Parts: sequence; C-alpha cells; structure tokens
Amino acid sequence: MGGRLGDDAAEAPQADPEWSGSMTVRRTRTLRECAEEIGVSIAQVRSWVKSGDLAAKWCGNHYLVLDTALQRFIDSFDES
Repeated sequence: MGGRLGDDAAEAPQADPEWSGSMTVRRTRTLRECAEEIGVSIAQVRSWVKSGDLAAKWCGNHYLVLDTALQRFIDSFDES
C-alpha cells in the first residue's frame, strides 16, 4: 500500500477499453412514472409491457423503461 501518492497511482487498475470513451447517460422510469407521463393507469402500462408494445426491463422486483423507449412508444401513436 505505500504512504506516498505516487505509490497508489502505480497500483491503480487499468480502465476496461469497452467502457472508455464517451458514455450516454440513460434515464429510466418506473411504470408509475410512465403512466403519469401518458395519463393512463399503471395497469394499462403494465399490459403494454406484457404484450411487448412498450419495451421494459425487469430489474429486481419492478420494470424499468428507458426514456427513449417511452418516447418511441408515444411517437408511434402520433404517427397513426
């Protein structure tokens, strides 16, 4: 471990090249937040997720929806 600053810097792990460079921050929403945004019930949003109409990811004990997925879903109604 070393008491000088230079000693610790030499032991630092190298960055994984897959994660280096620019990264996009992605915001996620719960089904409740999606329902509030669209103005429908949580049950309706859940049914869209289960049918595959709205892309979501099961994370632990709840679904998360990327903002981009929610926007695509909303835009699909505007195009109809």
